[in-house]
Amino acid sequence: MGLWRKADSQSKPIPAHPYRDSALVYGCFALLVVVLSWATGGDVTRALVVAAGFWVVATGWASWQFRVRIKARDAAADKADVSE
Repeated sequence: MGLWRKADSQSKPIPAHPYRDSALVYGCFALLVVVLSWATGGDVTRALVVAAGFWVVATGWASWQFRVRIKARDAAADKADVSE
């Protein structure tokens, strides 16, 4: 067993609003990028572009992963219903 083990994402519960929650969290991270750029005297326009790109990619990835998990959960529930 290594120090870093991949977390079993199937065992974690799916939040009530996974798409909205991930969009809000990644939106806060993107805002943090812009604020840190402004606070350190960086190029805010470039930070806005990077933050927007980060938000789109991160939110898209999270949405895709939640969709996969939801489909797997539903398939498992269907399989359990059929076997009863």
